[in-house]
Amino acid sequence: MNIQNTNLNFRAGLTSRMQSEIHAADVRKISQEFAKNGIQTDFKGNKVVAWCSLMCYQIIKGLNTNYGLKLGLPNGIFLDMFMHEFAHVIHEENAINKLGGKKFVEDTNNALIPFNLSTFQKEYKHLLGSICNYAQYSPFEAVACDLTKRTVAGIDKNSLKVQSNFIKKSPYENKAFLLNLFDFEAKDEQFRLLHRFWNGKLI
Repeated sequence: MNIQNTNLNFRAGLTSRMQSEIHAADVRKISQEFAKNGIQTDFKGNKVVAWCSLMCYQIIKGLNTNYGLKLGLPNGIFLDMFMHEFAHVIHEENAINKLGGKKFVEDTNNALIPFNLSTFQKEYKHLLGSICNYAQYSPFEAVACDLTKRTVAGIDKNSLKVQSNFIKKSPYENKAFLLNLFDFEAKDEQFRLLHRFWNGKLI
């Protein structure tokens, strides 16, 4: 795949509509749209990244508006940020809301100690490897990978609109604890693990 600043040089997985919209994308106007919402950008003239970032932003904003959610949005979007990075921001904000900023920082630093990371990778590789190749690296990557997959799966590939509330009955729903108790499908070890990580229990 070769992405140049103003030309689209890849097509795999893209519909004709997507390709057309990317070709027609005005990076300056997209940046202005983000700026109006207090989000700094630096797309370096790259239409693909600018368009994809705008789609991600609209998806999260649509979820918040249509389903009464309060998913966090980033303060800035740069060249290498796609849906996966949005997922990290959403996870971080939720954990901070649960734990408070100071405790979140302390727990994060503890979770990222090399010994703890190594233990995490050995203990949960069999549970998280099916999400994506690097979900088993850390609790942060596990949530970001899974949340990204759920987001993409919930989008109509032609209209690019969210078709359903994919947060419902997921590890990221507020009622997930009750689901763990009463919903048979929710009694899954991976589900419970992701729910723990989502709420800031990183070790």
